[in-house]
Amino acid sequence: MRFSIAPTIVSLVTLCLSSLDLLPGAHALPRGGLRHYRPVRRTSGSLLDICAYIDGDVIGSLSILGINLNALVDLQICLCLSALPLALESNIQIQSLVQTYGASVVSDILVDLIHSSPSSQQCPHPPPNAKALCSSGNVCDFQCNSPYVRQGQTCGCAPPNIMCNGVCAPSSRGCGSAVPRSLGARAQNSLGIKTFSQAQAYCDSAAGVNQMVCGAPSGVLGFECLNVKTHLESCTFPSGPLISCF
Repeated sequence: MRFSIAPTIVSLVTLCLSSLDLLPGAHALPRGGLRHYRPVRRTSGSLLDICAYIDGDVIGSLSILGINLNALVDLQICLCLSALPLALESNIQIQSLVQTYGASVVSDILVDLIHSSPSSQQCPHPPPNAKALCSSGNVCDFQCNSPYVRQGQTCGCAPPNIMCNGVCAPSSRGCGSAVPRSLGARAQNSLGIKTFSQAQAYCDSAAGVNQMVCGAPSGVLGFECLNVKTHLESCTFPSGPLISCF
């Protein structure tokens, strides 16, 4: 009789390979690169990214079969999942691994490091007029875009700057309205202006020379003061009680 030991050898090999996955600290690289680790991108105020600070301690705690991470022992970097493509191209230490193992494998290593780092956090979207800033002290920090300044967890326009038409700008420049400012509410509620001559006198004294009284959609007594040299095409004549004075 003939006996074959081939099935027995195959079973032993399968058993040995399976047991490798049970070794403590051993990680198998996921297949597919970053396809399984896309950053979460939602509306403002919800989760945007996963970030972590990675140093030698984090790298030393990670053991990946067949991968030598000695090139990263001195690495000190704050990484977010969304910034991995940039890190692969710009960081010299990471590039040395890319040359050895390829970008896809190194991407998976960095993803594993981000998730396994004690500092790993899900970071919210930065506030308006700010950009995300990952640092060792706060992986979910943000930095306000100039000239906005940090005010708690937001970015505001601080003196001597002022908000003008939605932009933080120096107050010394003044603030010309992008849309002519209607004075109708003040005319009806506080100024008591009911005739054209009163309105023109107000524009002469409050707004300066070359000002014309123009109609506004805020009511029959609504009006606005416009410079006849720059906004004449936008001027409509007042209606109601004010029109009788033309």
